[in-house]
Amino acid sequence: MLPALLVLAGGGALAAGYVSRLKKDADEIQVIVTGRLHSIKTDGVHVLLNVLLKNPTRSDFTFSYPFLTLLSQANVTLGTSQSDNSEIQLTAQSEQALKPLEIVIPLAQVLALGIEVFKALKDGKAGLQIQVKVICFARLLFGTISKRKEWLFPITLIKNSSDGNG
Repeated sequence: MLPALLVLAGGGALAAGYVSRLKKDADEIQVIVTGRLHSIKTDGVHVLLNVLLKNPTRSDFTFSYPFLTLLSQANVTLGTSQSDNSEIQLTAQSEQALKPLEIVIPLAQVLALGIEVFKALKDGKAGLQIQVKVICFARLLFGTISKRKEWLFPITLIKNSSDGNG
């Protein structure tokens, strides 16, 4: 009975060490978000966002598909991405670009920022400074443990930006 307990205790210690390393590696994951104004329509301002996940570690990860929230400078939610139940495989020392995500900022939200801001956006004379919050979960230990990851990016959205960094 005692040898079985020692084996279980040793296995538990190894698993705890492995999970601890995975959590540290998950903290090293990097995300880059770029965006631009795609169009301004009657339903609101359409924003295209590009998300790049980077894994500089030696660990492979499975991530939940990121959920994005657009925030004003006053930390008011302007719009969110659609929830997606799919997962992303991010192998060691790799990066993966996600398909562009379109988020619509309702016209009422844009007008609340000020009619001058809306006119400047429409004319392409100014950009809209926002923050993008990215939330996803790293699946650890065969998906039995999840670690929440969150990043916040300030970006300026500019109409008809050709390089995608606007």
